Amino acid sequence: MDELNTINLSEQFAREPILFALINLILCLLILTFVSWFYKKYGSNLSGKAYVTSALPLIGVIVFLLISVIKSSLALSLGLVGALSIVRFRTPIKEPEELAYIFLAIAIGLGYGAGYVALTSVTTIVILLYIYLLKRFSSNKSDNELTLIIESPNKDFSLDNITSIVEKSVHGVTISRFEKSELGQVLVMVISISGIEKIDYLRSSIIEVIPDSKITFIESGVNW
Repeated sequence: MDELNTINLSEQFAREPILFALINLILCLLILTFVSWFYKKYGSNLSGKAYVTSALPLIGVIVFLLISVIKSSLALSLGLVGALSIVRFRTPIKEPEELAYIFLAIAIGLGYGAGYVALTSVTTIVILLYIYLLKRFSSNKSDNELTLIIESPNKDFSLDNITSIVEKSVHGVTISRFEKSELGQVLVMVISISGIEKIDYLRSSIIEVIPDSKITFIESGVNW
């Protein structure tokens, strides 16, 4: 039995020399580094890019190693399934775009680890080119969705008046929360604004109506 395993292992290395695996690993790292740079430059997420870009190459290389080890061994494949069944990931993925790039890194590791170098490279480039063109020619490419928080000790400012002022500077607005108490009023709105430069104009317009207000802009979807 041991001799049979030795023969199978020798045949495996004969079919796939270490130099061939090393070349695939280098190519995998290069394409993963390019994907990380692409996400950092063209990703629409405004926060959390640093930890995602640093994790993408690591994820892809780990998958590459796993596939390279188990692809010719059924026993190792079954053992990996059992080992991974006890692993639980608690870190939430807040943005769908992050999840898409993580899956792309996994797919790259799978492709290069299985030896499909040309197919994986071409498919990855086509996917990134499609994302680039989609963002470049999208009609709402310059829109930013933000959460606008207006806090004021003034208990008498008009909600309709503030809403009309905001609507003049944004593409879309939704009132998320409005609170009125003895301490004042708090208005929370989700706005879609074209161009960061319009934030100062919107802030000045609100302050003209409510001079003692505190105005905060937060990326939409962030817990605050």
